[in-house]
Amino acid sequence: MSRSITDNPGGWSRSLPGHTVEYEPGFAQPFYYGGSLLLNAGASGTYTLDIADTAHIYFPDIINVVPQAYKEFSALVYINDVPYIAVSNIGYVIIPMRTNPSIQLIAGDHIDVVVTNLDASTRTMLVKINGTKIIRPDGFGHAPSAYWTADDHSVPVGYPVTFTDYSGNSPTSWEWDFGDNTPLWPAQSPAHAFLVAGSYYPRLKVSNVYGTDYYAESTPIVVS
Repeated sequence: MSRSITDNPGGWSRSLPGHTVEYEPGFAQPFYYGGSLLLNAGASGTYTLDIADTAHIYFPDIINVVPQAYKEFSALVYINDVPYIAVSNIGYVIIPMRTNPSIQLIAGDHIDVVVTNLDASTRTMLVKINGTKIIRPDGFGHAPSAYWTADDHSVPVGYPVTFTDYSGNSPTSWEWDFGDNTPLWPAQSPAHAFLVAGSYYPRLKVSNVYGTDYYAESTPIVVS
């Protein structure tokens, strides 16, 4: 099941004991979206929330999954196809999403909630996502998220190691520091030969118009 956010649903109001709160358009507003998944025993289904609203930044607060029965299930949350959290429970689960730093979703981003029915009977799973959205400033976007892999971590002197960039959020420039006192390298996915034996921790710097990020593995490249 997929739902696309273009704006809050109409009629934003909620009744409290003795009160009725009417939400007016402003800098910060709540949002809520949800749906149901009918899952056979042992089957999995996905609820997808696509952000199409270009005017706001979305901060998800809570994801709530309820199997409409006191039965066992599991849920896996992806943010833009990257695994975020996996949980399992009986009866219901409340997944807190507001962390530090908070998850920021803008147009083009999406959340996937993959639910697996662990019961022996068919169950309807309710998925609810709510949070807060704020007006998106002009020029706001995602800074890149640096990440890379190497094809080998143990090589002889002079043997080239291929580094593959997997950075997210569309970097526009790359800068590699291989840690061996060679000049910084501007290629996206270079091959590099270390000429002196030792352990090296290459670091990648990626940038775009919105910011910069760095990544270095905790496992060294060992050259012998």
